[in-house]
Amino acid sequence: MRVVLLIITSLCLQCAKIYTQSAAEQIIHERMVSDEIPGIAYLIARDGQIIEEGYFGKASLEHDVDITAESIFAIASMSKTYTAAAVLILAERGMLKLDDSVKKYIPEAPRSWEPMTVRHLLTHSSGLEDDWALYDWNQSNQLFLQTNSDSLFLGHLFGRSLLYEPGTSHSYSCGPFVLGVIIERITGQFYGDFLNSSIF
Repeated sequence: MRVVLLIITSLCLQCAKIYTQSAAEQIIHERMVSDEIPGIAYLIARDGQIIEEGYFGKASLEHDVDITAESIFAIASMSKTYTAAAVLILAERGMLKLDDSVKKYIPEAPRSWEPMTVRHLLTHSSGLEDDWALYDWNQSNQLFLQTNSDSLFLGHLFGRSLLYEPGTSHSYSCGPFVLGVIIERITGQFYGDFLNSSIF
């Protein structure tokens, strides 16, 4: 009887906890369980005002580190949105045109890149591959380790054939990486510094 009582008490406490959770917390908790996500940070804002925020789970399972407001996340392709915004800011300032050839800013690019425009890079219609598709994740992946700078990765891209003539099709690609290089060359600033000064 005592064991049953403890289980019922535990279940009631869990129900009470779920009942007091916000709708966002409930959705996040369900997603973490269903997708086996170790940790999540979230923030909901409206008109510049924070409505709700929360931090759940682990930032590192290996080191048993909780997610907090100070946790740092690699946002990967979410940065493409900011890259696009930065390019449009440069276009508004008259520092580039969306229909400029990429070779105007990266003259060392191969001849096949001549018809490729800034707009093609923005709209994933450049013919470039997705950078993650270039690596064999089942192997030791030496290529990934050997292309760890802008110049090395560009050099690798220059040696690859385009998937199609720029502007004739669409496929998710590493075009925004090339845009990041263009941003740095036009502004003379590190990509992150330009984002900080012009967007954040």
